[in-house]
Amino acid sequence: MGKFWRKTTVFFLTLALLAMMPGAVPAFAAAPSVSIDPATQEVVAGDTFTIDVLVDAGDYSLKGCMVEVSYDSDVMTTTEAQVTGYDLLEGLEIGPTVEAGTVTYSLASATAVPAVSGTMMTIEFTVDEAATAGTYDLTISTEMRDEDNAEITPVTISDGTVTVALPVTTPTIALDEGWNFISVPKRMVAAKNTFGELLEEIYEEVEIAWSYDPETVDGWLPIGNSTPVVPLEGYWIKVTTAVDITLSYAEQGQTVPPSKVLTGDAWNAIGHSSTDNLTAGNTLVSIADSWSTLLGWDAEEQAYEDAIIYPGTSGNMVPGKGYWIWMRQDDTLSAISG
Repeated sequence: MGKFWRKTTVFFLTLALLAMMPGAVPAFAAAPSVSIDPATQEVVAGDTFTIDVLVDAGDYSLKGCMVEVSYDSDVMTTTEAQVTGYDLLEGLEIGPTVEAGTVTYSLASATAVPAVSGTMMTIEFTVDEAATAGTYDLTISTEMRDEDNAEITPVTISDGTVTVALPVTTPTIALDEGWNFISVPKRMVAAKNTFGELLEEIYEEVEIAWSYDPETVDGWLPIGNSTPVVPLEGYWIKVTTAVDITLSYAEQGQTVPPSKVLTGDAWNAIGHSSTDNLTAGNTLVSIADSWSTLLGWDAEEQAYEDAIIYPGTSGNMVPGKGYWIWMRQDDTLSAISG
């Protein structure tokens, strides 16, 4: 006696009490099948996806059919409200029910139903936002009863899989009302590598923008539409309201990583060349012993942050932010990403 027969004793006892009509099964009857459609699909963590459970009785007439779909409940969930059952036998239904990582649905009929074929269940799953990327199994278990109330074997099973991918996030720089000291961690695509293109979506909110070069007479250089947007540079931008700048990074390829010549005995405006928070000591390893003080800007408070002092092992540099750095001697800062 199979696992699913035991689980639905009441169901099949009821079936046994129903009137049964004897019949003959062809000597070479085509085996029944249960499958998941689509067999494979991809979904982003946090989204939903749907499967159909298809039943084909082959050459058999059915008096009973039970299907169970198992899934990883740590990765995805469903509820009875998200499951639709279709009574292919037009008789008694049990379920669909959902518990412990399984969806179960059972059908029975007083008389054998020939040529059963179609969708028995539609299940909608919700993938956890914190799910780990990977491929997960959707496993079928089933038990069918023929016109003599005998268990049909074998049954062809076609399980399914779902591949969970992590959401693709669009990198942005959040600007607060007032002054912002920013940088870009990587090279921009050609369509966004000038300030006119980078700030096009927030043009009306931009009041003024400056870069800084200690080698010029007064240091400050106005930023115009044609000013290039490059890594390792720090830029000052004043906006009239809080807005976001959308970034689009250039594809990695056969290119030399960026670098920037820094002037000694002077403040230099630099950028953080990584998409991760990293200590100043690690970020500025190429100019170790040449710098003394690093100063960031808190745009929300419109005030400078506490300075990071060389060797910078206890303070982090943050993607998208610009920094003042005091150089004790001339040196060249190299990027730590492309």
